[in-house]
Amino acid sequence: MERGTGIFEALGDATRRQILELLAAGEQPAGAVVAALRARAPISQPAVSQHLKVLREARLVRVRAEGNRRYYAIDSAGVDAALAWLARLAEPLGPFAQPLDALATEVARGQRARRAAEVSAAAAGSDVPGAGGSARSRRRASAGGAAAAAGGVVPADVAATGGCLAVRTDPDAGTGMTEPGASRTA
Repeated sequence: MERGTGIFEALGDATRRQILELLAAGEQPAGAVVAALRARAPISQPAVSQHLKVLREARLVRVRAEGNRRYYAIDSAGVDAALAWLARLAEPLGPFAQPLDALATEVARGQRARRAAEVSAAAAGSDVPGAGGSARSRRRASAGGAAAAAGGVVPADVAATGGCLAVRTDPDAGTGMTEPGASRTA
C-alpha cells in the first residue's frame, strides 16, 4: 500500500480534518486543541488524543514535548506526500514527460538536419532526392531510393503512390509489389 493512502484514511474523519484546520494556524498545545473541538461538539480528551495519535501515525501531525505539555503542529512531510500523491492523479503522464521531451528534441534535430541538407543540396544545384519539390515528391523519391539502395526493383506503381504499397527488395521476386492487405512473403 502506498504511503499516500494511509494519509487519506486518516483524513477520512471529520474530527481529524478539524484538528488539521486548527493546527494550520500554527503549533497548539493539546489542551487548546481539545478546548477548540469541545466548542464545536462534545468530545472527550481521550478521544482527541486518539485522533491526534492517528494523525501522528499518518505523519500529518508532529508532536513536541515541553515538560508535561505536548505541542502539536502540522508535519509538512506528510502534507507533501499527500500533495505528491494527488499530483500523480492530476497528471498521470507526468513520469513520461521527460522521455517525451527527449523524443521531441530528437525529432526536431532530425528535421533541422534534413532541412539543412536540402538547403545545401539546393544551393549546390545537385539532383539529390528530397532536395526540393513537394513533400509528395520527396516521399516518392525516398520510397524508391530505399528499395533501390537495398538492391531491389522499384516498380513505377510504387514510386507513383509514394511508397504506400509493400515492396519486396528481392530482385528475383517478380514485380516487387504486393496488394495492400495481402500477406507479404520474401
